[in-house]
Amino acid sequence: MITPKDLLAFYTRNTGMMQKFAADITQAESLMTPNGIEGNCLNWIIGHLVNTRNTVIRFCGVPERQWLTYKTMEELRALYGNGSSPIGPGSTSALHLSQLLEGLAATQTVIEEVMTQLPAEKMNAEVEALGRKMPLDHLFLYLFGHEQYHIGQLEYVRPLSGKKNP
Repeated sequence: MITPKDLLAFYTRNTGMMQKFAADITQAESLMTPNGIEGNCLNWIIGHLVNTRNTVIRFCGVPERQWLTYKTMEELRALYGNGSSPIGPGSTSALHLSQLLEGLAATQTVIEEVMTQLPAEKMNAEVEALGRKMPLDHLFLYLFGHEQYHIGQLEYVRPLSGKKNP
């Protein structure tokens, strides 16, 4: 069984990875997409993952928190949620990368708080998610895999700026 302590270590590692991939990237560079095609840019990936972390927080029993004061949760979901329109070069709706990194730090702080207080036995509790019932640790494993998938995309979009990967 995955413990809350394990999850906290995983999310802490991922936060560090996202910060490294975003280091010294400008706003314009964060909006670059591969070959100018419609696809995920660094800005969208980080915004999407910060937005998705609210699901982890919510399933820990903590009410969803607005991670930035710049937009409402509904506006954030519209920009960075599943099925949102791609963000790319010249986007005027995308949040500034520095704002997204503030959100990443804020959600990491909340994840640290909730994971250190989450009883290990709660990980076996059944929850309704993704259209079915499953143990909480299965949902967390799915969401962590989702985050890993998108972090892998950062390895391909960062070099668009001409900068090497960390």
